[in-house]
Amino acid sequence: MSLVVVNALNTVVSMLAAQAAARFTVIGFQRQTKPAETRIDNVLVQCWINSANIDWSRCSRNGPKEHEVGIKIQFTIAQPASGDIATLTNLSSTDMQRATALANLTAADQETSAALYAAWSAVFEILDDARNQTFGLAKGAISDKSFSNFNQDEPPSNGGLAVNTATATLDFRVKEAQLGDSGYTPDPAIYDNTLEGTGIDEVVDEVSQAGQITQVTT
Repeated sequence: MSLVVVNALNTVVSMLAAQAAARFTVIGFQRQTKPAETRIDNVLVQCWINSANIDWSRCSRNGPKEHEVGIKIQFTIAQPASGDIATLTNLSSTDMQRATALANLTAADQETSAALYAAWSAVFEILDDARNQTFGLAKGAISDKSFSNFNQDEPPSNGGLAVNTATATLDFRVKEAQLGDSGYTPDPAIYDNTLEGTGIDEVVDEVSQAGQITQVTT
């Protein structure tokens, strides 16, 4: 994995965590202690590299390279059903009051959907902010940024507590200088052979030493 791609991911995660402002919580990022389990009324956001490819139509083998990067952003939330339980359980409530409370009852699946949409909207505003055009990296480092492809899992049909997830994709291009590695230089080759020629009668010519090669070093 290219270091510049990983650095871009880390920058996105840090930026979202810094600007979450209690609207969501970024996990996989340790600024302060956070519980690992899903928490009610708090959308958890996690980012990872979904794809990274070099666009050879925009660069050469000798660099600089231009990567097409896709970062998957996942939203997770657990929400209970919402309603006027006090009115429903109060023995002194009238039938009309109970009917109104039931009509205003919000199912857990609807609560999870509303929370996911709010967190998605908040992340969208952060990523779309002109001040975050390059995620705080050098000018021109990031281009063709797009945050789209929101997909929510089908919410549960019933239950007092619902857990649901959704994903969206952050696509962009990032440039990387061709720094290379230290390279490999093999040791000089040494050939140490003795080859003796012979006459047609296969007798070694000891006088002229014809055809004989002794140690050759290159």
